[in-house]
Amino acid sequence: MKAYHLTESAEPQDVAIIFGRFNPPHFGHVHAWMVAAEFPHWYVGTNQDTAGPKDPLPFDIKIEAMKTLYPEIEGHLVGEQSWLALAVMVYKKYGPNITLHIVTDENDKNIHLPYLQKQNAMEGPHGYYRFKDVVWAKAERKTEAKLVRQAVAENNPKNFAKYAGVPADTVVAGHPYFQLVRHYMLPYMQAEEEKKRQKAEREAAKAEKERLKAEKQAAKAKGPAQELAERSVSQKQARFMAAAAHDPAFAKKAGIKQSVAKEFNKADTGTKQLSNAMKNKPKKRLSEELEIVYENRHGSIQSDVADALPATYVIPKLQNQDAYNQYRFGLAVAAARGEKARKTEHGERFEGVSPWGENEIVVTFDPNEAETIDAALKLVGLSPSDKKSLNSKESLESKDVSKFSPVAKIKKNKYGV
Repeated sequence: MKAYHLTESAEPQDVAIIFGRFNPPHFGHVHAWMVAAEFPHWYVGTNQDTAGPKDPLPFDIKIEAMKTLYPEIEGHLVGEQSWLALAVMVYKKYGPNITLHIVTDENDKNIHLPYLQKQNAMEGPHGYYRFKDVVWAKAERKTEAKLVRQAVAENNPKNFAKYAGVPADTVVAGHPYFQLVRHYMLPYMQAEEEKKRQKAEREAAKAEKERLKAEKQAAKAKGPAQELAERSVSQKQARFMAAAAHDPAFAKKAGIKQSVAKEFNKADTGTKQLSNAMKNKPKKRLSEELEIVYENRHGSIQSDVADALPATYVIPKLQNQDAYNQYRFGLAVAAARGEKARKTEHGERFEGVSPWGENEIVVTFDPNEAETIDAALKLVGLSPSDKKSLNSKESLESKDVSKFSPVAKIKKNKYGV
């Protein structure tokens, strides 16, 4: 829409223009339009393409709201991109022998009027105009669109009516005006809330990081006597400090200096806190024990314990909870063994995708079956490098297994029986 109605005249005259977002329209805009309407010819320009938190209403809805608040605007609305584009439109229509009146409040006058006057008789990207004069027509600022939008954001119809200058239930485009504006503002309000939430999370994380840094620097600045005075405040902390004090790997994994843990443990020694902590030490769950066996195989597990296992592999990408994938892997193992035996193409190509995160453990008592497992992995879309060996592929007795039977040896009688 470039214009609803334009009248032509060759006689020298005055033309008034006003431009703005008018989103949403309110009685302050109506007052400015009425100032423009006092001139023989007047036009109200607004951008057709703007959208955002400050421009919630689409162009067609905005036009309906403008006409609802001030029906006399019909025939004077022009869809343009800027003050300059609106001035060029007027120049093309009326020519140079007119005075162009810029309708705005005093604050906006200092922004727009000098620039529009400077561009008079100058060619630019916007086009060209050369009026007899470009002057200001004063319009009082009665209210602001941001106050109307704020009332909507606060879900306050009463304030909306106050700042919009019309009842909240005024029908615009078939809907109550307040609800209509809120409908179009809601996505922007939700996006703003999410933005604030993310900012708060970042600031909280930053503050926590600074707090930990300050604590670390304070602990570093403490003397030995001060550190010795520190004791655990709970049985759980006492157990934790004792573990870190005696296990460098645990201390490193927990992110605590072993020297600090030793100071705590030294201060805890001889106290009921530590004594009760060790007495009440909770038993590890089976899952924790298995995790320790797995992790320590790559660290400090005793070799005789690992060697007691048969040839054992972990396949992290083949998850235990995915029963269907387990079934398909079983088929793949069978197909791989058949392919290996017959040297022929056999078996379906499988996909090894699953949303679960547990590990498949494959145990075989024949170390040579590693080739079969590799072939099965390829059939399900994995690589032989995806399995990790947990032991030496041999099954040996642990060194602490008793070699002596508690049952007494049978003595033979004199007859050799």
